[in-house]
Amino acid sequence: MRRGGTVDIFYSAGNNGTTDVVNTTFRIFLSSNISSNPPAVGPVLFDAGATIYKNDYFTEHRVLTVPTSTPLGAYWMLWQIDKTNTTPEDREDDNIVPRAMTIRVGK
Repeated sequence: MRRGGTVDIFYSAGNNGTTDVVNTTFRIFLSSNISSNPPAVGPVLFDAGATIYKNDYFTEHRVLTVPTSTPLGAYWMLWQIDKTNTTPEDREDDNIVPRAMTIRVGK
């Protein structure tokens, strides 16, 4: 993949809780290191608010552009809901999901 190139993805997020989650944060980003907790945040591909009603989920399609400033290298794609941990939850450790693919950014 080249800097400025695009990646076409579908993703889903769900709320298994008992209350609606209104205007939480959601982002998709690249990380060269997913072994740290939380993973190192690299170039952000998408960042927005999201509302997920109790016992519901959503699926979206996005075409994301790799920023032209992205350093060359190999990355994991991750998505994260409630990035600021402002939504009360039973589990805070399930807010980041790594995509089982590697993106190599080249010239």
